[in-house]
Amino acid sequence: MMEMTDEELKLAIDDLISADPYIDSSGISVIAELGFISLNGFVQDKEQREMVERVVREAPGVKDVFNYLSLKPRGMIGDQNLNHNVI
Repeated sequence: MMEMTDEELKLAIDDLISADPYIDSSGISVIAELGFISLNGFVQDKEQREMVERVVREAPGVKDVFNYLSLKPRGMIGDQNLNHNVI
């Protein structure tokens, strides 16, 4: 089996976390380099931070995960809620 390119792996990880109904992926940025994944951005809580990392670690082609996700400060608006808060 051929290894995925960095771009293919990034897209696969993006699709994986976007498809998970328990993960709000709107604040998550993924970087893939030689099978190493860096997760950046914001999530709702500690449980979601751990869930994202677990899902990504189990993905084919992932060698290691660097989880730099932070918790959203109270009152921070996610992209999916932005339209509802714009006048």
